[in-house]
Amino acid sequence: MAKIVLEHGKDEQTRRLAMDIIRDQEREIEQVRAWVAARKAQ
Repeated sequence: MAKIVLEHGKDEQTRRLAMDIIRDQEREIEQVRAWVAARKAQ
């Protein structure tokens, strides 16, 4: 949903919030991927 805001949103504050959400979620996804990879390596 945040990506849609970036594509179509006009409000700058909402766009900044969407960028923050995307950045945070990408960081969380990477943490989960690293956790899964570490568990597979065991």
